[in-house]
Amino acid sequence: MVKIYNRLHKAIGTLTYFTMHSWEWSYSNLDMLTSHMTPEDKKVCLRSHYSFLLMLFCGYIQARIQAGALPARAPPKKRKRKREREREREERREEARRKQYVQ
Repeated sequence: MVKIYNRLHKAIGTLTYFTMHSWEWSYSNLDMLTSHMTPEDKKVCLRSHYSFLLMLFCGYIQARIQAGALPARAPPKKRKRKREREREREERREEARRKQYVQ
């Protein structure tokens, strides 16, 4: 429990700087570009921009799968039956009793 708490505390401490400061981003080049566009150009540009981003993302994922960095499918979740879990608990208890008896 303490180990989990320490990990959470460290993660929260890392994020504190980014959550407690305000951030301002300037889009002056984009604003200048869009001010010179017609409404029709803006529609076409927006559609093509999102299509391009989607194409890049899909290409990236496909390359990662081919490189073996990502599984082609998510592995199935392994579920243990209730009896198996109870058996494992009992084995751990027995092991603890044996260790206690030896000492």
